[in-house]
Amino acid sequence: MTAVAGSSSPLSAGPGLPSDGSFLITARQSRFGIEVGVDLDPEYSIEGKAEVDFFGLHDENGGAAVLQSTIRMRLVYLDVGTKTLRLRLGQDWAPFSPRTPLSLAYVAIAAFHSAGYLYNRLPQAAVHYQSPLSFVPEALGNPAVVAKLAFLRPHSSDHAGKGVVQFDTLDPGLASMLPMVEARVGFESKAFALGVAGHGGFESYRLTDAAAAPTVEKLAESWAVGADMKIAAFGFFVTGQGFLGANLNTLFGMSGVRKAVFLDAAGVAVPLSLKDVNAVATYGGWAQLGYGLWEDKLLFFAGAGAEMLTDATLAKPGEQITNIGMQAGILGAPHKNFDCSIEHYHALTLYNATGAAARGDNDSIAASARFKF
Repeated sequence: MTAVAGSSSPLSAGPGLPSDGSFLITARQSRFGIEVGVDLDPEYSIEGKAEVDFFGLHDENGGAAVLQSTIRMRLVYLDVGTKTLRLRLGQDWAPFSPRTPLSLAYVAIAAFHSAGYLYNRLPQAAVHYQSPLSFVPEALGNPAVVAKLAFLRPHSSDHAGKGVVQFDTLDPGLASMLPMVEARVGFESKAFALGVAGHGGFESYRLTDAAAAPTVEKLAESWAVGADMKIAAFGFFVTGQGFLGANLNTLFGMSGVRKAVFLDAAGVAVPLSLKDVNAVATYGGWAQLGYGLWEDKLLFFAGAGAEMLTDATLAKPGEQITNIGMQAGILGAPHKNFDCSIEHYHALTLYNATGAAARGDNDSIAASARFKF
């Protein structure tokens, strides 16, 4: 079993033959942006950032499709405040996961996606706090206590979309009329970092009776708690994160909600009926180890991540119960404006197949180059 042929960033292994495969060259992950900043006075400043790539919606019809990649908004925000306390408004990284796995091959879709790494870039209003710690040895490199609190745009990744539209359409996340909330507190320095984080939100679903007539509204929760760390010393680094939660596909996790429908006398699902809905619990994490030579001009790194359903019996036939990612690579940075890598990524996915686990495997090798200016 392999991933879908032609996938530029394999996330999990799906049905296929062992000989399935593809060869791809793409520049869609090219990224452009602008940063601006103005000092309002000696204490306060205002900053802004806008960043896009070409990993937007993609026409797959015909040979001209490779010429028609659209622009995707990555980051756009305004940031105002002091060095200690800042208010950030716009689209930014979700605070729950401050660590990003090292990889050039997955700059558009991160390594360990749906395999232990929870992340997203979402519209939000966030407060950032950072205070230096003078009593901590300066040898650690800029030691500080940090805290973030963010109210994020709610959404549901279980929602069936309506294709390409200009305006936001109602989904169970928006229907809850409540923002998602994330917070993180931790210690940061160049040599060592440790933090804990939380995520919470709701999705609203309208339940029905056996005739598919609306009855009551039910809120399905989305929540997570996690811890992250980083250690860097003597040329080595170790970094990663672990979590426990439920309904986390809003952060590109593997789990969402489980919907139960009414059945008619013949055992066929009643169209548009919804008997109940519940969040599916999951746990996982990722870790990465690396070693750098010549002031990190040459980096060797390897890592693994996994996400698993807390109760595998909740998976319907054909659904994922475990997704594992394994990665190894070499990154070279001969110049501050240029780096390149060669990476191997293996995805191993377990499915519930009529009560028994079915396994899928996918291997990819990617050579990447990046020019920064």
